[in-house]
Amino acid sequence: MNYIRFILLLTMMSSSIYSWSIFTRLKGGYSFGSITSPDGKIGLGTGNAFSDTFEANLQGSYVFNDIIYDGYGNHSFLNIFVIDSNLIFMPSDRWEITLSPEVSLGKNLSKYNGYLEIKFNAEKFYLGAYGSYGQKSYLYSDGITNVNIGSVLGGAFYSYYLNDKLDLNLASDYSWSLYNTSGSPSSDISVSAGVSWNPDEKFTIGADVMGGTDSSDYTMYGFKMNIFYKIFTSLALQIDGDYRHYSNSSANSPGGKSGGKSGNNAPQSQPIPVSNRGGRGGGSPGNSLRNQGSSSNEIYVSMGVRYILDFSKKDDANSQ
Repeated sequence: MNYIRFILLLTMMSSSIYSWSIFTRLKGGYSFGSITSPDGKIGLGTGNAFSDTFEANLQGSYVFNDIIYDGYGNHSFLNIFVIDSNLIFMPSDRWEITLSPEVSLGKNLSKYNGYLEIKFNAEKFYLGAYGSYGQKSYLYSDGITNVNIGSVLGGAFYSYYLNDKLDLNLASDYSWSLYNTSGSPSSDISVSAGVSWNPDEKFTIGADVMGGTDSSDYTMYGFKMNIFYKIFTSLALQIDGDYRHYSNSSANSPGGKSGGKSGNNAPQSQPIPVSNRGGRGGGSPGNSLRNQGSSSNEIYVSMGVRYILDFSKKDDANSQ
């Protein structure tokens, strides 16, 4: 909490907050044979450029139907409050370092996450790497099971500017998590490739294909699309779609794995759902869903709206 007070103090001390924003997001989909309960968030954010080499932003949001797991194949939902920020350091025109602490609080829940990204910008491309570590603790909805989760994320990304409107994007991601309830760690690794098209300052569309594998011997492939459109100067709309197919050929093969370890206390083997996967800023629930057989599909669609109040333009206009 001392960190949050520090950021608030910096914001109040600054003479020119450059923007405030109000944002909301709603997500729903189909996962492992059933329609998922919709989840979403609404929040308020602020940003400030303190100098040419340092920027900071802070936002708070209320998240409803955030999914939680017990580590044995069951899941439930909680409403939580999230406070997160980005501290962006730009020691030169080429280098950019981002630190992103995050705190989440809910009924019998606490989560702390730290994210670090290092990015190098060149004339025709940029590349970078990221890492994240998190701890999450909560009392499961049965009122008995105390769950503690440790998670580690990491990866690298590269983007090449084909021209002033079209970019080629490559990325690799790794996630690892461990539930105290199961005592069995889970992990996955994936690679993706795609393009992003930005015909003008108002519109951007991106598309990626991906493939990977996880520690439950599932292979996965899929694609995702995102559309960003600035309706007005201060109002923006973003739509994201994500599809994944999971398969485990050894689940039903002679001598293959049955899809889960034996014993009443063993977690059920199941791929990590895309809605909670790793990646830049993401997280992983681990082997926490029910075994559904040798293959399954996931589809998620989300829509978000952000309204931005940019005071820097007003300041510039008044100074002229």
